Amino acid sequence: MIAESTLNTAQMGLQMMDLKLHIDQSIELLWDKLQTMLEELLEEKGAVCGTEPHQNISSVKEKLLQYPGCSNENIDSLRTDILQELKEVREGQNRVSQQLGNVSSAREIKVARLEHQLREISLHGQVYMQNPDGKVNGSFYIKTTRAANHAHGDDWIIFQQRYDGTVDFYRNWTEYRDGFGDLGGEFWLGLEKLYRIVSSGPQHELLIELEDFQGVTAFEHYDDFLIGSEAENYALKKLGKPQGTAGDSLAVHRGKNFSTYDHKTNDCPVFYHGAWWFLQCYDAHLNAEYLIGKQPTRGGNVWHTFRGSFESLQATKMMLILATVMVCGSVLAAPQKRLGGPVLGTAESQAVILAQEHNHDPSGAYNYRYETSNGIAAQQTSYDGANAAGEYSYTGPDGVLYRVAYNADTYGFQPQGAHLPVEPPVPDHVLKSLEEIRANPPRDPEFNLAALDAQLARLRATLG
Repeated sequence: MIAESTLNTAQMGLQMMDLKLHIDQSIELLWDKLQTMLEELLEEKGAVCGTEPHQNISSVKEKLLQYPGCSNENIDSLRTDILQELKEVREGQNRVSQQLGNVSSAREIKVARLEHQLREISLHGQVYMQNPDGKVNGSFYIKTTRAANHAHGDDWIIFQQRYDGTVDFYRNWTEYRDGFGDLGGEFWLGLEKLYRIVSSGPQHELLIELEDFQGVTAFEHYDDFLIGSEAENYALKKLGKPQGTAGDSLAVHRGKNFSTYDHKTNDCPVFYHGAWWFLQCYDAHLNAEYLIGKQPTRGGNVWHTFRGSFESLQATKMMLILATVMVCGSVLAAPQKRLGGPVLGTAESQAVILAQEHNHDPSGAYNYRYETSNGIAAQQTSYDGANAAGEYSYTGPDGVLYRVAYNADTYGFQPQGAHLPVEPPVPDHVLKSLEEIRANPPRDPEFNLAALDAQLARLRATLG
């Protein structure tokens, strides 16, 4: 079905191009006929100038008026008729050119949408309900995903996603504050939700993934990210060390307020048809008007150090994740996923990071290590992004230091060492959050309600 649709679109495009070529040829033919008619008219009146075969219409008109029977009215009528025909042909040509552009843009967008859907399947995106600061009636849905570069791990919270231009990002302050779009398509999570998330932990990381219309991808990772409150205009307060393949186009925006067309300090939101942490005006702007590829002027979704300021990108994704270790009311799982994530991992307490090291390689290889103030230490290494080995240690409620070493490969997770014999009681707010999800499950056909019920039953059992 997809192949047939693509073939039909291609055939239509070829037909439109043939029509445009035919019109161009018709215009050339009409000009030739006009020249011939004027020359014949001059010849009949004895006013042919063989040395000036390419006289313009005004010159020909002056010569014709020198002979009896040639009046202004007759000549102007002939000229008007010819120019009107040319005008109609050119208008038709412009319409065909516009339709050709629309066909090309529609094809690009359809391909972008299909590529996104296929990619989403491989990245195992999931939708959860989140209440990062425990606010009464403050839960909202978030979408998490695996990073395209698997070395960056899983459970990244997406707060901006674009790939086909179906959602208009030229919105006012209220819409950018509260969020818009759909988690299943293009969306902006909302500045207030984003602020609540980044304010709930000591440090968050930012990951930005980009793709141009040739399918070339790039990313930029920042090891710290923080925005201010609405009273602070959601200013970009912190932006950590950059690392990636896209280049750092966001650093110049550090400290700038978020601006929309109705809440601004300059004309950048209006002039560039979007909303952002504008400077004068930007090196990066991912909430702009959705344009296709290279542009004659500066505009579109731009990341200057990736494709310059005159080429609009096809797809953008902005994501964040908690950088600090979260101590949960259960056995610390082996770090096969990035620490922090959806509500099922709600924290009992927050530990201070004493030491941490993160090294990523585009090939997929990585190494990380951390130590926390409450005695947790972990490290993991992978040389290919698929197989990993590591160890972690922690102090149990009985005061004993437990160590676990493991391998994680095609044979599964293989731990060796001691484990906590009894799971500690679940914190009240963790159980409350899970019960809230159970009462209002996400509208996701893949959401496993039975698994949630089993989790609730297990956690309630820890209360005795």
